Amino acid sequence: MKWKYLLVGILCYSVLSTGIYSAVGVTVNPLSFLQEEGQEFVYNVKHAIVGHPMLMGFLFETGRPGGQFKIVVTSVNQTTDFGPNTDAIWTRLYYRNSTSDAWTLIENETKQVYYLTPGYGFNSPWYYFIPTDDTALYLTFPTDPFHWEFGPNGYDGSVKEYHLPSTEQVGDLNDRRVDFNWNQDGVLQSYEIYNGTGTGWELVYRVVLLESDTTWIIILIVVFPLIGLGLAALVLYRRREVI
Repeated sequence: MKWKYLLVGILCYSVLSTGIYSAVGVTVNPLSFLQEEGQEFVYNVKHAIVGHPMLMGFLFETGRPGGQFKIVVTSVNQTTDFGPNTDAIWTRLYYRNSTSDAWTLIENETKQVYYLTPGYGFNSPWYYFIPTDDTALYLTFPTDPFHWEFGPNGYDGSVKEYHLPSTEQVGDLNDRRVDFNWNQDGVLQSYEIYNGTGTGWELVYRVVLLESDTTWIIILIVVFPLIGLGLAALVLYRRREVI
């Protein structure tokens, strides 16, 4: 009888593991954001002109190339802070320099972004996350001084923010331009700050989202259940041989 219990256990393992790991891969928050509690997003400081005036107001040492900062989603919920049915993402922010393995908390739990009912736009200090309502995005980033370009899904596009409308082509001396790009999950993919030189734009600062390695997820979703099913088949085959 032991082989029956073993067989049942293997089959249950295969089914449960497939269901659990598949849920991890496809779960979508029912609110206007695609993010979930516990998700982490790491950004690499790829370029920075150390000491540049445009970086002097930063509250932490992200003005140095080689550093990283991490955003941890602590909660995705609805709040009444800004009216009924307001969706919000709460986060913590960490930083580490290029010579350290330890993360330093630099911003405790904060409302990172909130989104009002459809058609009313959203608000965020750094736009790490955006809702999937492209109408709200268009209202948030009006024609002037923003230049909004829709992405493949509408919301996963890009924005160029200009300090003055006249600087779009010229890059007037000491004017500022900020570029945002979001991916299909509504997560900030890259963030760039440019300084006007009088004849063009000089890149001052650039951070890029560190793409997570999904190899282990694929292994959990595909390989482990297949191993379980293979073991179950082997047990059945051996049992038939005995009979």
